[in-house]
Amino acid sequence: MTKIWRKNSAEALWLQANYKGRWPKDLAAEMTQRFGYAIPPSRVSHYLYHLGLKTGVGAPLLSKEQYQWLKDHCHGLSYEDQQKQILEQFGVYMTLDQVKNMRNRYKMNSGLTGQFKKGNVPWNKGMKGCCTGGRSTQFRPGHMPHNTRPENYESVDIDGYVHIKPPGEKYMILKHRWIWEQAYGPIPPGYCLIFLDRNKQNCSLNNLALITRAEHARMCQKHLQFDNPEYTKAGIQIAKLMLKKSEQSKKRRRRK
Repeated sequence: MTKIWRKNSAEALWLQANYKGRWPKDLAAEMTQRFGYAIPPSRVSHYLYHLGLKTGVGAPLLSKEQYQWLKDHCHGLSYEDQQKQILEQFGVYMTLDQVKNMRNRYKMNSGLTGQFKKGNVPWNKGMKGCCTGGRSTQFRPGHMPHNTRPENYESVDIDGYVHIKPPGEKYMILKHRWIWEQAYGPIPPGYCLIFLDRNKQNCSLNNLALITRAEHARMCQKHLQFDNPEYTKAGIQIAKLMLKKSEQSKKRRRRK
């Protein structure tokens, strides 16, 4: 159990008398040795913060006047340039992160936005078609990448669907959709294809059925798809009847 530091406890009185000019880590180490139990630096920091006591360590690297001078003379300077300026002017070394944080804290605006100014002339103006090397590895007209798939190439994705590259097409598409569209045209919006025997790799026309997405949702909800195509066809009819019944029920409720 953590020992509570009362206002007039030995720990509190010692800390109030010895906190000036010392880091919480050093105070915690000495208190642990003095009072005989482990005291973490975070507890010391929390106690000092709670009482509004400042140790005085970690003071600013520069004075307020020096920060104001830097604010007045930072226009057009990058972080690296201002880092050099601080070292030359005041003999204080700051990291780039410290310079960046200083600018944010004291609202120093260098005027640099990182954007091209209006009327800027790019370095490569008039150099259209110039090549800096690598001609031997450039694509030539008619060149085909090594991973180009031949026509009628098929592959099976992670979900079990078959993809095919039809003749004259550039990209792979779903085989069952392509076969259906070759026979009956594009699939209308709001419709989808299902496999009557639930075998995604059996893409023959007699194994495909076009149904609405609402019918498909009801079939999934009521588990109306089977390995037997005839049972699945019956499931489609049941789903249609269920949707029709639902529509009739909604109409009756509206009339009331």
